[in-house]
Amino acid sequence: MEQASKVENHRFFSFVSEISEESVGTISDNLKHIIQYNLELEEKDKLFQNKVNELKTIFEKQNLNNLKDLSFEMKPKVTKIKLDDGEESVKGTGVAD
Repeated sequence: MEQASKVENHRFFSFVSEISEESVGTISDNLKHIIQYNLELEEKDKLFQNKVNELKTIFEKQNLNNLKDLSFEMKPKVTKIKLDDGEESVKGTGVAD
């Protein structure tokens, strides 16, 4: 159940369930997903701030003509798949790191 929040950009929840192994397990799984989501959000924010600082440094050091040619490209993620015969297959997922 979501609770009213007086803190901007924050949401508060209460978790209640009947006392059964299944219900408590469901609540536990939900909490794990929320924690994982929040940790990922924090990590993304830190990464974003680092990339902004890197970009600021690039803009400070480079001349205007070089900056006009600046572009961004995401590398496709490559995964190795272990095959039954012991060989490995490489597959690009097209998803950025």
